Amino acid sequence: MNIHTIITLFLFAMASLGAVASPQVCSNDPELALLPHNTEALIDGCNIASLTTSSGESTSNADLYNDDDDEYDDEIEYISAKEKKKKKKKKKKTFNSPKTNSFWGFSAGYTSKQWRKKTSTGEEQPVYFLDGKTLHGVQLGVRYNPLFNYGFGVDISLFYEYYHYRYTTPDTNNKDLLIYSTLNEHVVRMPIHLEYRFNFSRSFQLFIFGGIAIDYIIDGNMVISNQNTPNSDANEIITDIYGSYIPTESRFNAAYTLGGGIRFGAIQFNVSNVRGIFNGTPYQEYILLQDNPLNITMSVMF
Repeated sequence: MNIHTIITLFLFAMASLGAVASPQVCSNDPELALLPHNTEALIDGCNIASLTTSSGESTSNADLYNDDDDEYDDEIEYISAKEKKKKKKKKKKTFNSPKTNSFWGFSAGYTSKQWRKKTSTGEEQPVYFLDGKTLHGVQLGVRYNPLFNYGFGVDISLFYEYYHYRYTTPDTNNKDLLIYSTLNEHVVRMPIHLEYRFNFSRSFQLFIFGGIAIDYIIDGNMVISNQNTPNSDANEIITDIYGSYIPTESRFNAAYTLGGGIRFGAIQFNVSNVRGIFNGTPYQEYILLQDNPLNITMSVMF
């Protein structure tokens, strides 16, 4: 075998070996730039737009990593924008709902007292204190005034009332001598009312109420003195005054109440009229009822 034949075989072998071992060259085919998603992936140093499966469907480079994420799909909660808006929306309040949670209060005010005589014919006439006057007093207490939806509420109070009145009369034996008569009376009263309130705002409300009230006289006396004996040691104290100085003979009373009020912030004013329904005399000829014609209280609510 001559030298030319050997050189030819060597070149042929080298060319065959180079064809097998040569690296893959990235294609510059312009069709790759038009593939969907316009994505690129770097594989073996080549930028490719997509990979084409054997079925002809195009798969982006992001799809290469989706197989492992299937197991987490059930753990992710997807909330639509509409559902988010519902969650953010405030709960709708009912009609005329309360504007405040200040249900307790301390109260102080004015009260009055007089009586009514009702005959068997139904005729009524007022009965006053000895000198034809209405008794006046002050009251202190606590108030519980819870409010519910639609404007309704309850008003329950417990008051201590003090009546003090002094009047002057001439001595029956000596017209030049003046007699001083001083009434002191201590009463406990408990009104229980159903209320309807117009809740305009937190700082302004109007309301009306009605219900019952019961009271009991825990102590009462009349102090008698004259102008010549100012010293309290010389005074006469009379405790049996009911049925004599006071028209009614009962220390207990029950009545119905009607009234209204207004509230500015934490300050509340109540005005009411109390009409007696309990007979305070044992006589059959007439019925004696106790009224509290005017009651005004101011409460500080908290």
